[in-house]
Amino acid sequence: MTASEGGANQLVDMMNGALESTIPIAHKMGVKVVEARPGFAATSVPAEGNGNHFGVIYAGVLFTVAEVLGGIIPLITFDQTKYFPLVKNLDIQFVAMAKSDVRAEATLDDQTIARVETEAAERGKADFTLEAVVTDADGQTVATDPRPVSVTRAQELIASRPAASAPRARSRRPAARARRPSSGRARPGR
Repeated sequence: MTASEGGANQLVDMMNGALESTIPIAHKMGVKVVEARPGFAATSVPAEGNGNHFGVIYAGVLFTVAEVLGGIIPLITFDQTKYFPLVKNLDIQFVAMAKSDVRAEATLDDQTIARVETEAAERGKADFTLEAVVTDADGQTVATDPRPVSVTRAQELIASRPAASAPRARSRRPAARARRPSSGRARPGR
């Protein structure tokens, strides 16, 4: 094993650990990152345990194996201490039924990577389209997922998020008390 292969395996292991902890349902489906390097990632999922009533892989599983690439590729391609990926839209096209394990792949070319890095540095965010292709064990395309993704400066996301730990303003109104009838007698219907 070369040093670059060792680094690639380490990155795949790191991405699988992150996937397990951040998207537990994907882990339960068996989604695994099988290749990862800047500008490219591939995931896979087994057919076993992911079937539907037609005996093919459930559409939600095909969606998931493709969708996770929208987070993985930006995280390994761009400086994750500065930028955070946000999938802006999904439009998956199911083109064939999958009866075997599947693999999803997506690539960002060097020119797109350079443009996104420049725009994000200048404007705080940059958009790009990531096209995932899902294939079965025979190499037949079963789904495609072209989606717009944005990398956004991390501090801008934090600044736009409502403060979860901010103390709530107290109401000046006294706490509600049990109501008593003014005459001292119970009124019918209350």
